[in-house]
Amino acid sequence: MNGEINVTYGVFRRAILSYLGVRIQLLRLFGVVVLVGGTWTHFREHAAGLPWQSLLAGAVIIAIPEVLTVLIWLASRRRVAGLNRFVVTATGLEVTRPSGQQRLEWRDVARVQRGLYAWSVRPAGAPPVVLVPRRAFSAADQTTINDFFLRHPEFAG
Repeated sequence: MNGEINVTYGVFRRAILSYLGVRIQLLRLFGVVVLVGGTWTHFREHAAGLPWQSLLAGAVIIAIPEVLTVLIWLASRRRVAGLNRFVVTATGLEVTRPSGQQRLEWRDVARVQRGLYAWSVRPAGAPPVVLVPRRAFSAADQTTINDFFLRHPEFAG
């Protein structure tokens, strides 16, 4: 199956947040707990003024995922921004970006995470995760690719 997408910051952001998944939601929830809990404790003890520490700590914790996403984008946009082409076959994944071409054989893949907006393909060893935005493919191709990953439990690992 062939797919292509113009990778912009928005596409990249959705792919990264999809890769991080529930961890992002838990971090944001923790930030809200710090913000609300600290504020509630401050006012319960009838302290004067605003609970700046709680407000600032909660806001920083909530903002961490967005800040990290921007920093990752700035570090990697020369490699990934622009038209990206993806070819998924029974033997592997081929990615063509403005910065070059990459081929991954399925036998060299340690894990595939099926996120809401992207598939995250982790090669065995140290290479970085390859994010494949779902929007690069038609709905029928997305279903076929998902079914392929589900039929291979070794990618869950």
